[in-house]
Amino acid sequence: MPSLLLINFNNYPAWWLLLCLLVGLLYAVFLYKISELKSKPLQVFLFGFRWVFISLLCVLLLNPLIRQVHKRVEKPIIIIAQDNSTSIPLSAAKNFNKPQYETALRQLQASLASMYQVKVYHFGDKVNDGFDFNYTAQQTNFSQLFETIKSDYEAKNIGAIIVASDGIINQGANPSDEGIMPKSPVYTIALGDTIAKKDVLIADVKYNPLVYLGNQHQIMVSVAAKQAKGKSTLLNVLSSDGQKFSTAIIIDRNDFYKTYTFNLNTTKKGIQKIAVSLKNIGNEVSLSNNAQNVFVEVIDEKQKILIYANAPHPDISALKQALQSNKSYVVNTQFEGESISNVGKYDLVVLYQIPSINSSANAILKQVAHIPHLYILGAGSNLNAFNNAQNVISVSGQGQLNDVSPAINTAFAGFALSDNVKNDIAQWPVLLSPVNAISSLSGTALLNNRTSGQPLFIYATSAEIKTAVLLGEGIWRWRFNDFKQHGNFLRFDELINKTIRYLTASQSRKNFWATPSHTQFAENESVHLDAGLYNEALEPTNEPDVRLEIKSNTNKKYSFLFSRSNNQYQLDAGYMPAGEYSFTASTSLGAKKYTAIGQFMVSPNMAEYSQTKANHQLLYNLSAVTGGKMLYPYQIKTLEKLLENSPQIKTIIHEDEQYESLINLKWLFFILLALLSTEWFLRKRNGLV
Repeated sequence: MPSLLLINFNNYPAWWLLLCLLVGLLYAVFLYKISELKSKPLQVFLFGFRWVFISLLCVLLLNPLIRQVHKRVEKPIIIIAQDNSTSIPLSAAKNFNKPQYETALRQLQASLASMYQVKVYHFGDKVNDGFDFNYTAQQTNFSQLFETIKSDYEAKNIGAIIVASDGIINQGANPSDEGIMPKSPVYTIALGDTIAKKDVLIADVKYNPLVYLGNQHQIMVSVAAKQAKGKSTLLNVLSSDGQKFSTAIIIDRNDFYKTYTFNLNTTKKGIQKIAVSLKNIGNEVSLSNNAQNVFVEVIDEKQKILIYANAPHPDISALKQALQSNKSYVVNTQFEGESISNVGKYDLVVLYQIPSINSSANAILKQVAHIPHLYILGAGSNLNAFNNAQNVISVSGQGQLNDVSPAINTAFAGFALSDNVKNDIAQWPVLLSPVNAISSLSGTALLNNRTSGQPLFIYATSAEIKTAVLLGEGIWRWRFNDFKQHGNFLRFDELINKTIRYLTASQSRKNFWATPSHTQFAENESVHLDAGLYNEALEPTNEPDVRLEIKSNTNKKYSFLFSRSNNQYQLDAGYMPAGEYSFTASTSLGAKKYTAIGQFMVSPNMAEYSQTKANHQLLYNLSAVTGGKMLYPYQIKTLEKLLENSPQIKTIIHEDEQYESLINLKWLFFILLALLSTEWFLRKRNGLV
């Protein structure tokens, strides 16, 4: 409700109010000093009416402002976050009563709702609304939880965050790190047992997911055992092409950990499954972590990529790491001034700030003209020499770097990016571009400058050689931002790898193709596939439907229909069980039918099974540093009292001020009208009108 606190006379001094009263008084005296009214009280009454009416009119001529204050009460927000990961039942203490714990959390939510705003999340590898006690999340990510809370309730009155968890983290950053830890007090409910239980497990498997036909490759298996001193087990390694290894293990201590190495051969192209298992020692806390399957893709070809740069730069490392995430690429780096032998052996050359302000690099540019290449411009680029070296784009600059924010060009049809990349690019940091103006362009942009709309990342084809140009440096920030937001580099790596795949693709391409975004997916990662169709003129089209059938190694079949995206096709097949998969995509264009086949694999996520000992120290530190407190499940009922007595949890009263001209108030008009009408009626009745 608004309350009137102050009338401001709009730069007129307050004594003008007295002047208004005086004008009204004089007018009333003049009108009623000589009156034919016989009733003295009526004369005084009408005198007062006229005095008030004229005084109010004079006041309104000063255009006074009335100050209104609106009060809004904001209750504290209490957030309850419940860990829904698989490790919760695995690490549970002996006396843990699951139904009682779940009921206590629900009752806590209900009792707090009468005093506070209450929001509930459950989290694991993702953050979702509400409670969920099925404990199926395959990873635990605290940093994502706190980022979600920060995003949803930024600048809001968060009173406290209640986190029920075992403290086992296997994804994302440590919540105690600066920038991740919440500013609000965190009350933790410590689940799980800090005493290790009897168990043997495959702690880790290190291997190369992509190897070359005819080469030998290694697999390193780390075996851990808890509270099993004196026991023995058998480690078995079996590959799908018939290779088998066994090693007997004697567990000589309660905290056992040892790594075993096996050498395998590659005799057949395709996906090779390697099954690793441990023999059960009896009475283990979990048997799920006794076995693990990994998948290796055997290929018989690879592409060579050269990064040629004017000088060392963080961008080069980011680019190289993105390319090396695709094991079918061999990446070499050389710098200006170093001798290069046989540039023609490379399938693609990245020219980083080449030509530079120190050299026109004519020799290498002449060789690169017949090879697909990618230019990246920056502070060290020689723009005049760059314009002379290619005919894709002509640019000019003023010797300074400009901030450029990326934005997707939805009209680009060269290849399709996943929705994850498209949605994230708008949030990526700026690049630093030496370009001020573009005078000619013969290519098509994948990314534009969000502010000016000018091209930022351009692709073109000349004499059957594909070229791309990125008009700015600082892509290392993109890769860093990807990891900061998601705990991985998948989105940045997809942009780079699809760029390279597009540039190196043969011009004599097939009319129809279908391929997964990568050949190996995690079990908690959506499977994405792309497809493309070309008519007889090799023009892209997506008019006909494209169907996909995926078949698992257990003969289970899944059918899908691709979605259209620009001139291509995309499919999100969702999450799939761990295993090997083959697929067949089919379509028809006119009278011709087309099919494309391929393979991919889904690797099991064993992170939640590799640690079954709760980490209460992390929960204690999180509560202590933020001003909260660590409790145990049997103490949940005391939380309500703790929150009620916390000086950090306060109701906030917001006051919004608003100034409005007094003459705009409708009720004031009706008061004046009533005064004038009443006076006129009485004067009329008594013969004064």
